[in-house]
Amino acid sequence: MRYRRMSEKQLLVYGARIRLAWFRKAEELGSVSAACKYYGIPRRTYYYWYKRYVDGHKLLTSLYDLPRIPKSHKQDLSEELVSLIVQLRLGLGYGENALTHVLGRDYGVRLSHHAVGNVLRRASLTEPKPRKRRTQRQLNDYPYKPGEVGQMDVKHWKRVAYQYDLIDCATRIKYKRLYPGYSPAETIDFLKHAIRFFDPAFSFKTIQTDNGPEFVYDTKPQIKLTTVSPVTKWLDSTYAKSVSSNW
Repeated sequence: MRYRRMSEKQLLVYGARIRLAWFRKAEELGSVSAACKYYGIPRRTYYYWYKRYVDGHKLLTSLYDLPRIPKSHKQDLSEELVSLIVQLRLGLGYGENALTHVLGRDYGVRLSHHAVGNVLRRASLTEPKPRKRRTQRQLNDYPYKPGEVGQMDVKHWKRVAYQYDLIDCATRIKYKRLYPGYSPAETIDFLKHAIRFFDPAFSFKTIQTDNGPEFVYDTKPQIKLTTVSPVTKWLDSTYAKSVSSNW
């Protein structure tokens, strides 16, 4: 079953609900450390979001993820330099390469032609180049519902531990945890913490894996095909939702 694509604002609500649950759990237990241990988060993460929550007058919108793209950069050009480039363009009609040469020769300003081109494009003095059509399938092409599909994986972390990851395909919220090894026992322990972490926002219906030995027994010829892995047994007995491993 497919759903209508959710807006970015709607997806942000789920992450905010998870963070709000941290504060409520701390009030319930009377301890920030106990709440962080319950949800498996660092104390610095808790206090970072709590400060934003308080500074934002305890509104749910204060717990939204901020855009990763900065509004400004320390190397942004000054207004005087931008104005100079625009005036040279209008007076001489040169392109970005020629303007770069003129700036260096006559004004002692060293800029790349990319920087000059960006100024011209922002001032609508050049026509934007047609973008190449994306042919590679992206995860966001599918209108997943939060909790509909989660992807779980294990990777070697700095050669000293193994990192379990579980990410929701709709909201892109990720939970991760380090273990000294990887096996069905570590997988079950990770799922216990991950499900608890996501529970304030949603519950997973499907979890995709790469069918590794820490998830299923399909790759072990010495084990009968009818043998059910401990992870599947735990999910069937503990997690009341229908969960599959079919990556």
